[in-house]
Amino acid sequence: MVVPPASSTSGAAGSPKCSTPSSTFSGMCRSFWSGGPAAAPVQTRRGAETHRSRAQACRGRSGRGRRPRSGRQVWRARPKRLTTARADRSRASHGSGPAGLRRIPSQPSRRKPDRRNGVRRIECPHSPGPRGPRLDKEQSMSANTQAHSRRGRWGRVAAVALAAALCGAALSGSASAGRHHQSEYVALGDSYVSGAGAGDYLADDGCYRSANSYPVLAADEIRAELSFDACSGARVEDVVAGQLGNLDRRTKDVTIGVGGNDAGFSTVLGACAGTDTALCEGAILGATTFITDSLPAELDDLYTQVADLAPRADVTVVGNPRLFNGTTCTGSLAITPDEQALLNDAADLLAETTAAVAADHGFEFADVRDAFTGHEICSADPWILGYVGTLESFHANAAGHAAYAEVVTPYLKGC
Repeated sequence: MVVPPASSTSGAAGSPKCSTPSSTFSGMCRSFWSGGPAAAPVQTRRGAETHRSRAQACRGRSGRGRRPRSGRQVWRARPKRLTTARADRSRASHGSGPAGLRRIPSQPSRRKPDRRNGVRRIECPHSPGPRGPRLDKEQSMSANTQAHSRRGRWGRVAAVALAAALCGAALSGSASAGRHHQSEYVALGDSYVSGAGAGDYLADDGCYRSANSYPVLAADEIRAELSFDACSGARVEDVVAGQLGNLDRRTKDVTIGVGGNDAGFSTVLGACAGTDTALCEGAILGATTFITDSLPAELDDLYTQVADLAPRADVTVVGNPRLFNGTTCTGSLAITPDEQALLNDAADLLAETTAAVAADHGFEFADVRDAFTGHEICSADPWILGYVGTLESFHANAAGHAAYAEVVTPYLKGC
């Protein structure tokens, strides 16, 4: 179809006009947007007949053309193809009539087009249906505020639920830790480890665990969590049966001090407290024989179990001091200097035997004998109690445990 030149006299001179009646032209536009024929020739100012798409003709009719200062009508170039979403926004912003429509992509969605009022609409593939009416500014802001409020409310609900779950997990973990208590530093052994004689006992349970004992002082120095399992009167078999429960792969340090009760030192001291030297010497011989013949095997079994339960721990075996300095006093009872010398020899044998078994297992040995030299029973500044009428007799006092800690702590620090 050819549109004849415009003959209207209204408007600026030489202005191009659509020669067909307005209703006819609008029908053409609707025909185009409804999928009609592809092209229509339009007469320009200079009379040259140019073929343009009906979409451009419609745009020219709606005043979308651009007039340069020269007065010659120049039609805008073919617009870029809009995405479906942009086309929808354009239709919404300019109305649903032909005058406000933009070009829709030439390759529409596979969804069946919605043809209403002669206008071809393409809905988004994920859209549940045709778009609703356009909201004004206030309605849009209200809808956005409500949406943000809903998202914020659900976000807060999710945050509270997450916090509750994490809190419950933390409480559960704390309870589990309480049931299966594990420590960085575990102290095993007898009364020389627990602190009998040092005072300030932590509990009335017969173990005489003292707040002044060297395990407590050493743990405080290295800032480690202490599992204080040592107990007064313990033998090697008691340590194996009841003190190994807190050892595991996370244990960093272990100290062990045991063997004196197995050798029967308390019985030996009782035998030597009287005036019968033969009885005293016989008791000392029995103790040294046990230390030589039987104690190594028992210690070997204990050290093997400790190494198996705490394979990553640094294990330090702690020895005992000599008790006497060769002088007599009220605290030494009737023990003669010669008997004191025999008792000190037995203490040396215990220390040397224990150190040898520890070395076989790759354990360190903390020898406190030199540290206590000059601070034995009956000395001017004793670090060991003499006979006091209680179980604390012949044990290190608080000052003695401080000296123990000075010797033991460097081993726990890895020095």
